[in-house]
Amino acid sequence: MAFEKLYKMGFSVGIALPLNPPFDNIGQRGDQHREASAPEKVRLNIHEHKLRVQQADRLGFSAVWMPDTTFHYQDSQNIAQIFETFSYLGYLACITTDILLGASGITLPLKQPMLVKTSAQTLARLSQHRLILGVGSLPYGASFKGPEQALYQQAVDWLMRKHCDGMLDGKLAIPAPKAFCVYGTHIKGNDIEWQGANMDGWLAPAASCEQHSVQVAKWRCLAGNKPYACFLQLDFCNQQDTAAQRIGPVLRTGINGLIQELDALRRIGVNHVALQLVNTALPTEVIIDDLANWVLPEFQRV
Repeated sequence: MAFEKLYKMGFSVGIALPLNPPFDNIGQRGDQHREASAPEKVRLNIHEHKLRVQQADRLGFSAVWMPDTTFHYQDSQNIAQIFETFSYLGYLACITTDILLGASGITLPLKQPMLVKTSAQTLARLSQHRLILGVGSLPYGASFKGPEQALYQQAVDWLMRKHCDGMLDGKLAIPAPKAFCVYGTHIKGNDIEWQGANMDGWLAPAASCEQHSVQVAKWRCLAGNKPYACFLQLDFCNQQDTAAQRIGPVLRTGINGLIQELDALRRIGVNHVALQLVNTALPTEVIIDDLANWVLPEFQRV
């Protein structure tokens, strides 16, 4: 399964969608500084996206991560993607060969768990077991009133069963065996103890190295060697020595600063880092090439 593939890499670097040209700059940089409407923010060049994912696959990125699409928040400056997760990951599975396919946050309380498991099983097998299923109780930024915590835990229990021990109207639910790994992500109200006991790994949101250090230490005590993965929001400059500057969760830096940050995360016990490209004025194709040429060789076989 993808769990074993990611674990055997030791420390690895992936990349998060979107990978199309930087339409997310609207309202953020230079003469484009203006408020963008929702339709403007969600423009997506599907052909360009295909080329960039294939480029990441070819150049040795270990995983590509796709968020769930549930809501559009009017104050969001970067809409990650607009397609249904499993359908689009199925498309990516057909156009790639090696890169692992990560769903970075299926909102389980809003889904039918049996359908989620069936979709995940199908995608895992069609992709030669490249699926990593990240799940959460709420989408990023959401605040619901209701029993989402209990619904989430029930859904996780269903997903994690190796064999279905229940019947639906006298019929055996299929597929029974779990053929994919499940990571907890952006979980509100669920403590690390519950994640450590019930998940195959943890996919943490972007944070400073110091914050990750505290979480990794707790995770290792409770979950042993289960993978700890995290996002790194990156405003990338392709100059070697651009000084690192952290603005909230975003790290603005060049090649050397990024290598130092990734090495620091590796040394505290992070297993995988998914780079989220934000705010950048550089073409995405150039960024992926620079990362593959200068950064990936420091941490993994390309």
